[in-house]
Amino acid sequence: MFENLFLAGRNGMHRYNNQDHSMLSAKTALDCIMHKTDKSAIWNINER
Repeated sequence: MFENLFLAGRNGMHRYNNQDHSMLSAKTALDCIMHKTDKSAIWNINER
């Protein structure tokens, strides 16, 4: 397992995301990296 690997966006997550979800996942990934928080927030973006 790679602790420092963050998958974001439509291709990185292998999920159907709209452009706004893909951009939000990239922003959330950056926030997680900067604040050293759990990356599970990235996967919760398109759950609504």
